[in-house]
Amino acid sequence: MRNLVVDSGGCVGLGGPCPPPDADVLFLCTNSSERRLFAATASGELICYSLDSLKEEWRVEVHPPGIDAERVTSLAYALDLDAVCLSTASGQLVLVHPASREVQEVGSVDGGVVAMEWSPDGEVLAMVTGTGSLLVMSQEWDALSEVQLLPGGGGGDGWAPGPGELDDASLTWRGDGKYFATSVRTPPGGDGKCARSIKVWDRSTFELHSTAEAADRVGAPLAWQPNGRHLYAVQDASPGGANPTDATAAPGQHRVLLFERNGLLHTGFDLPAVAARGPDSVAQRVSVLSWSPDSELLAVLLAPAGGDTDGGEAGWSLQLWHRSNWHWYLKQGRRYGRPPCLVWDDTASGTLHVVSGGGYERLAFVWDRCVSDRGTAVVVDGDALLLTPLAHAKVPPPMCSARARLPAPAAAVAISSSHTCEDERIAVATADGALCLFLSVEDDLWEETLEEEQEARGGQAGPRGAAAAAALEPWVPRVESVVESVSAGTAEGGAPQPCARLAGGRAVRALAWLAPTRLLALASPSARLGDDPAAGDLLFELELLGPPEHEAATGSAVSSPPWWGARGTRAAQRGPARAGFRVVALVAHGTQAGCAVLHGDGGRVSTYTAHAPAAAAAAAAAPLRGGGGGGVVAPAGAGDTLPMLCPWVAAVPLLPRTSSTKQHPLLIGLSESGALFWGASLVAAGVTSFAVRTGGAGGPALLYTTRKSHLYTVFLAQLASGSYAHVELTAAGQAAAAAAARAAAKATGSAEQLAAVQLEHAQAHALGASGMQVHTRGERRDDDMRAAMHVAMRPSAATAAARDVVVRAVEQGSVLVAAPKDGVTIVLQMPRGNLEGVSPRALVLAAVACALRKRDYAAAWEMCTTHRVDLNLLADLRWPQLLDDLPLLVKAVPRPTDLCDLLFALRPGSVVAPGGVYASIAGLSADADGGEGVEAAGSTRAGGGGGADVPRQPPSDVPLEKKVDALCEGLRAAVEASARGGDAYVTVVATCHARCDARRLDGALACVKAAKEEGLAAAAAGDGKKAAAKDAVADAALKHLLLHVEADELYRVALGMYELPLAYMVASASPRDPGEYLDQLARFRSVGDRHLRHHAIDVHLGRWAPALASLYAAGEAQHFAACLKLATEKGLLRSLLALCGPVSAAAAAGTTDDDAPSCSARVLDAYGDVLVGERKHEDAAVAYVGARQYAKALQAYRDAGSWRSVFVMAARLKQSPAETHTLAVSVAQELAFAQPAAAAQVLLDHVRDVDSAVALLAGPAREWRLAAHACAAARRPDLLDSVVAPGAAAAAAGLLSDCREAVERLGKYGARLAEVRGKRAAMEAVFAADAEEGVGGQRDDDAASDINSLMTGMSMYTDNTHVGNTVASSSRGPSTQGGRKANKKPKAGKAKGGKIRQGSPQEEAALVELLTKTVPSADQLSESGQLTELLVTLGHFDDARTLQRELGAWLAAHTATAADLRAHPVPGAGAPGSSGAGGGGAAPAAAGGAQPEWKWAALREP
Repeated sequence: MRNLVVDSGGCVGLGGPCPPPDADVLFLCTNSSERRLFAATASGELICYSLDSLKEEWRVEVHPPGIDAERVTSLAYALDLDAVCLSTASGQLVLVHPASREVQEVGSVDGGVVAMEWSPDGEVLAMVTGTGSLLVMSQEWDALSEVQLLPGGGGGDGWAPGPGELDDASLTWRGDGKYFATSVRTPPGGDGKCARSIKVWDRSTFELHSTAEAADRVGAPLAWQPNGRHLYAVQDASPGGANPTDATAAPGQHRVLLFERNGLLHTGFDLPAVAARGPDSVAQRVSVLSWSPDSELLAVLLAPAGGDTDGGEAGWSLQLWHRSNWHWYLKQGRRYGRPPCLVWDDTASGTLHVVSGGGYERLAFVWDRCVSDRGTAVVVDGDALLLTPLAHAKVPPPMCSARARLPAPAAAVAISSSHTCEDERIAVATADGALCLFLSVEDDLWEETLEEEQEARGGQAGPRGAAAAAALEPWVPRVESVVESVSAGTAEGGAPQPCARLAGGRAVRALAWLAPTRLLALASPSARLGDDPAAGDLLFELELLGPPEHEAATGSAVSSPPWWGARGTRAAQRGPARAGFRVVALVAHGTQAGCAVLHGDGGRVSTYTAHAPAAAAAAAAAPLRGGGGGGVVAPAGAGDTLPMLCPWVAAVPLLPRTSSTKQHPLLIGLSESGALFWGASLVAAGVTSFAVRTGGAGGPALLYTTRKSHLYTVFLAQLASGSYAHVELTAAGQAAAAAAARAAAKATGSAEQLAAVQLEHAQAHALGASGMQVHTRGERRDDDMRAAMHVAMRPSAATAAARDVVVRAVEQGSVLVAAPKDGVTIVLQMPRGNLEGVSPRALVLAAVACALRKRDYAAAWEMCTTHRVDLNLLADLRWPQLLDDLPLLVKAVPRPTDLCDLLFALRPGSVVAPGGVYASIAGLSADADGGEGVEAAGSTRAGGGGGADVPRQPPSDVPLEKKVDALCEGLRAAVEASARGGDAYVTVVATCHARCDARRLDGALACVKAAKEEGLAAAAAGDGKKAAAKDAVADAALKHLLLHVEADELYRVALGMYELPLAYMVASASPRDPGEYLDQLARFRSVGDRHLRHHAIDVHLGRWAPALASLYAAGEAQHFAACLKLATEKGLLRSLLALCGPVSAAAAAGTTDDDAPSCSARVLDAYGDVLVGERKHEDAAVAYVGARQYAKALQAYRDAGSWRSVFVMAARLKQSPAETHTLAVSVAQELAFAQPAAAAQVLLDHVRDVDSAVALLAGPAREWRLAAHACAAARRPDLLDSVVAPGAAAAAAGLLSDCREAVERLGKYGARLAEVRGKRAAMEAVFAADAEEGVGGQRDDDAASDINSLMTGMSMYTDNTHVGNTVASSSRGPSTQGGRKANKKPKAGKAKGGKIRQGSPQEEAALVELLTKTVPSADQLSESGQLTELLVTLGHFDDARTLQRELGAWLAAHTATAADLRAHPVPGAGAPGSSGAGGGGAAPAAAGGAQPEWKWAALREP
């Protein structure tokens, strides 16, 4: 889709005396490193010019003194020799040294030299002599090989060429220098005509590699493509007849042939035919074939066939050809009146040096695209234009939608923009100086324009293919010049004067549409016409005028006048106006009609304002930016200047007025280095192509591709406000963006949003690995297709946050071609030449946001579904407004199944919240038609659904967490209330039931059942049509449910509804094997009793509670045993007890006359057995009591240790006193070990054994008050002295010893802890000093000695052994020499841990833990209170005071230690008493809660 444009050019006179007319330049060569151009003239002179100043530096005669001038046959610059090498017709080989201007004859070749060329590396020189031999020489002028090219050796029996017969021989090297080819004339055949022989030679052996396939009329020019792909030769036209090689070739049409290296003829292409002067002659002949160094352009020079040096009628033609997709395009054509000489620049690809008639042209070609803002691409192909409206069809070249015919090859093309002209129009400047115009019938409908033109000519439009084969005919207005009278800087218009050529015969490089009837042409200065190159390029303004009878009729500011294309129309040409600099790019002004923008050297930018009438009309048409005088060039502001020269520019369109939008520049430019500029500001580097969308949702946008194969989308309003910054996508950037997304989700405080981000990230990895998403049993499982669609429509949040909506990956080498206005699809051209339309996510989201803002749900839905946008965006972007607009949504969405797709696409959370997939949608630009940004959810801006104005209601107050349920309920209500509801929307209602969070699949199947039953009722009534319709509705709803819900799950739900026909319907619609369910359904149907059938279904589904209820309902008497067994096995005894009903009071008390246990009693008895098995003895006892099983209840209470209830059950069983006594002795024995106090109470109450009871209380029970009370109650003071007193004395002594040991332990370990703390503090000070001085700082010996001694005592803080002066080691080594430490088995009986190792790293924490736990327990405090009270009773007052004092000292020491621990916590450990290090100890009861009575006032110290 590219066109070749001239970046710079113009005919400039070479400095110094020009060669006379009869001494034209024959050959050119360049030395790009020194910026020199060497020209060899026909008079035998070598002239050196400076490429910078184009001034002559020197000239020399190449023939030796005293010898007549010789014709130069070859010219080349030998870089290694630093000299210009020439060959002459007489055989001289001459070197001219530029530094000394010395002419050195290095040798002479017999027979003369007719062709010579150095190898690409400059080491080998190959030449063809006049005798027909091939001579190869080295750089030292040693002959390497000499081979005869003519058959027979060129002498003797062979053919000997006459003088000048081999002058047209040619020689060419392949780009890598491995092969070269020669083309010489062969002996005449039987018809007396000479053919040509093309041979390929191997440089390594200088032997013949291959001979080209024979072809008729092969010409002399020969060129090998530098990339080595093909060898190119010319087949001359056949005078007055067709070309036998190509039957489609017209008479007088030359053909370029392509040969493989092996000599096989590959293919070829035809040059445009030129009318000949006579029937047996041709108008032109091909004289030169020359490839550009980058193998992109083939220059073909055609000379007059008669050898006229003045060019004659045909003239000299230069054609530039390019191949793409195996189609050859003629991209440029130029005409010359004198023989031109050309050479490609060896360093600047695409630059051609041409000298003709003393004038020099430096043609710098660049590739550009001629594409309108509507998306119409214009491709130049010689004398034809290929037109393709890319907004309607992506037709890659060489195909096209419409073809336009030109009278000559195009030199410059321009297509109008939408703000300049209402309908598209194309202007073309041809190589022969004509102006051709084309007009579309409407907008960009060029295919329809061609059809209408065909019909107007009287032909049939026919099919599209036939219309495409035809061509649009141009309107060629007669160019007339308007003589301007210039006075004091003002211009006054004059009468049009006839003018034969466009731009006065100068080469037109660019065109631009200023208005519907006004054009601006850019032309290069011409030395032949006396132009001064220093004044810059020239601008010519063309105003289209109608015939005299239509001069009064004019069109509007953007439409065409009625006389467009009529016979007699003219083009009034004004100018020239001087640009003042070399113009590289010319574009129409983006906001001002009647103006153009010029860009050139150094990044300069200027504006051209058209002639006053046009400017006035433009100003009246639209109040746009800018202004200025008529027909003048004015420099732009500093902010409009581009920082460097940019060959590719685009005008900035009109932007919406907002508070953040600044004054925007005139141009967007792209430099050759890949720098993209917004005026003077750099947008991005490494850019390969760009395009500007001039309007649409979101406003004008800039799109560009980078070398890393990424496509970026940025709205111009962002550039104007300065809020956009280009960010490269790297792996680190993606990880950071993913982390930022998770952090943003956490910051919002929404657990659902964070869960959604994590879920999407996990799903992306899972789906990327397997392509299928599988949930656990009980959840929905999606098939492969749905999983793939889910990933495509909803990428992971991490990936979306990393790439953002403004970036997408494209194929490597893709370039932007067009960004049609008002659309979201842009066109990329792949390296292979094919076209692809892609929709950048930013443009799509902006369009969705615009449609939702207008409440145009039809457009929003179409955009989302067409471009695979997550449908949650419809709800989340303006939540909860969609709840109130659901009737509009139902009306806008075309099909019910689409609403079902929306329901199943709903997900928790918001896709536009921070961390969501489309979180960056809030940063998109304002909409072009409203200038407002994307509204937040709950906005009250009025709009219309589907373009209609609908009253706006306040949004519903529903939180986003309930989005799925709210939308399901609301959509179901909207569908049921809609006039479009009915049978078609049964699927939607069923989906609403199935999609809500509660998953009401039974409700969904109920909808299917209702529709099916209506169909059966209609069939029974004889209405077959209605029955078929209802059946179809039910089947469609069921099939849609099966797309999103697993078939087994639906089948189980249908069975759970006890609807066997519905279950059969589900199973038959699923892909299940019929054998899997037919037998099963038959077995269920065979069960006659309804309750038993329900029981069988529930058992099959594993629903045990309903199965129990159904079985009980089938009959208590018949099935109670089965019910009891089922309830016992499945843990449903409580449910069965509820089914059996309440237990009567008489039955519970056991006062009924019926000895048979009731159903409830049987259930309770069984439940008691179950509870006993679960070791819940008290619960089991209660169940046994309810079942009147008192013996079982007694045993259960006995097992539970509830001795009081045991004797209650004994009373229920009416045991005798003896039995009760025996039971009491047994119970006391059982309780003596675990509950000695309870055992003593049983002995006192039921056995009357005071001695044993007191022994238990004063012994293991340690209940001193109860023991004293028992002695007093039994009148046994002897027991107090003999049993209680000795036990109390021993207990007091033990407690007193514990108190003193604890106080001693607190002191000892407290002192060690203080020592450890001091050493840690000293080490921290040393490390802090090291940190301040730097690691490895110098210390004196004393300091080192102190540190060594300190480290010796602080080895507990490192795992390494301290050696020498090293403070700390950075790595760990083995603790023993010789390798790995031996494994030692621990000694038997020695527990691990429990010992504080002095000097270990954990010593401080262990000390803190030990000190924290050294505290009296609550039991010790309580026992102390009882002991001191008893000691006072027994008369030991001082002993009691001592015990209380020692216990108080223990508590005081612990309190002080705890305060010290809290003041000096261990680094990295928890506070003392917590669960960290030093925690876990039991705090004394005095620290909080009820204080035990242990401290008597009478015993306190004074």
